Amino acid sequence: LFISNNLDKSVRELSFPDQVVEYIDETPYGILVVTDHEGQINYYENNILMASSGDVALREESVHFAMIQHKNPEKVLVLSGIITGIIPEIIKYPVKEIDYVDLNPGVVDLAKKFLSLDTLENVNLIEKDPIRYLRKTRSKYDVVLINLPSPSTIQLNRFYTVEFYSMIKKSLNEDAVVCLSSPSSSNYLNEQSRELLSVIIATLKSQFKNVLILPGTDDFILASDHSLFGNISERIELTKIKNQYVNSYYIHDDLLVEKSKIISNQIDSQAPLNHDFKPVVYQSTIKLWLSFFNLKYWIPAFLIILLSAFFYFRTGTFNKVVFAAGFAGTSIELLLLFVFQVFYGYVYFAAGIFFMVFMAGLSLGSFYWPVVFKSPSLKLIGRLLFCLIVFVIILPFVFRLFKVMTFSETMILTVFALLVIIISVLTGAIFSISTHLRKTEVSIVASEAYGFDLSGSAAGALLLSVYMVPALGFELSLIGTCLVCILSLFFILRESRIQD
Repeated sequence: LFISNNLDKSVRELSFPDQVVEYIDETPYGILVVTDHEGQINYYENNILMASSGDVALREESVHFAMIQHKNPEKVLVLSGIITGIIPEIIKYPVKEIDYVDLNPGVVDLAKKFLSLDTLENVNLIEKDPIRYLRKTRSKYDVVLINLPSPSTIQLNRFYTVEFYSMIKKSLNEDAVVCLSSPSSSNYLNEQSRELLSVIIATLKSQFKNVLILPGTDDFILASDHSLFGNISERIELTKIKNQYVNSYYIHDDLLVEKSKIISNQIDSQAPLNHDFKPVVYQSTIKLWLSFFNLKYWIPAFLIILLSAFFYFRTGTFNKVVFAAGFAGTSIELLLLFVFQVFYGYVYFAAGIFFMVFMAGLSLGSFYWPVVFKSPSLKLIGRLLFCLIVFVIILPFVFRLFKVMTFSETMILTVFALLVIIISVLTGAIFSISTHLRKTEVSIVASEAYGFDLSGSAAGALLLSVYMVPALGFELSLIGTCLVCILSLFFILRESRIQD
């Protein structure tokens, strides 16, 4: 059955209804999938749509809206988007050099396989993470084209931050132009779209004097210290560049400028800035997604806290400790993955290592605590909980150290793996000792402890990744984890005094 059927392909097709999966490639950076939907070819990475065939308008707008702003664009940096076929559009200008960097080098191989890239010989393909490349490069660019999806993940959020735009600015020539895009809002911004676009604009304005929104297939956002204009089709006609869509037959400059003003007038000038360690844009994207289902952003958080509190305060001290250990272990593991992603560039490959290390640490802590601690007691659990709290307090200082200093990829991976080991060993030991001290039947102890461990893990994972990190940032989000551990430590100390 397995040999005669491609089960992997069959299962993945469930994620793409009414589409035929033509190609699957599991790279260290993510899963690339190509599907066919009635003749239209769609390209996905980790189930996020990168591009679709035949989208001429999007391809031309993503290039010409920015390129036409510069008088003589000789050197261009392209961050992702080769699969859309933008390279032939760029070389319509007198460009001498094109540097291309992608989040996933496998996308270039995908483009070579499915697109006729005769012009690829004019492109310098750089197989590095875009941020790590920008940190080290000495090249100066006239135009930077950022062709990335909206910041729906922590990985994508890195390309919408003050730190990233500051890094780009150091690699620009005097009259350079930067272009990125946001999902199209037409002429109307609902509350969530307005919030998302306002944060992006505010973050860009922290680094560039001029920012211009040009609504098209997407909302294209241009940034420069030089003046920007909206009479795109007029400039295209003057340069005699031949386009299928971006020309005077399809684009009316006055209407484009008017739409730009309508959207710009809706932007919140007091919007917060987006940072690596405080991903406000990531939160705005989640809110926008939830708005499609008429679901308020804070309602799931309220339900999670209400249910968790209900069961937490109704159960005994040992189950409270197990809940806290599960909450802390999972939330910190996820936070380490997020922070690692900011520093390292991708987490798809490393996630497998981290999960393996975490499970190994749980096993070590659960099985070998009698070797280290001869006799279990409530005070011992209290000491381990205190160690967990100290670990949580120290973590932000570790993050800041990595932020101000440059380390090799091997060093970063090693340190983060050690941090995962520490939290998992502590979690495993607390779980095992707590169940060992229970005097009830084994079946009851096992079911209750495992249930509260999973409940704590689920609450920690959801609250941290969807609410605490976006709202408070990486460092302050640890406050929630710390409070749960301190509350459980209080119950442990109270129970210990009663027994004494």
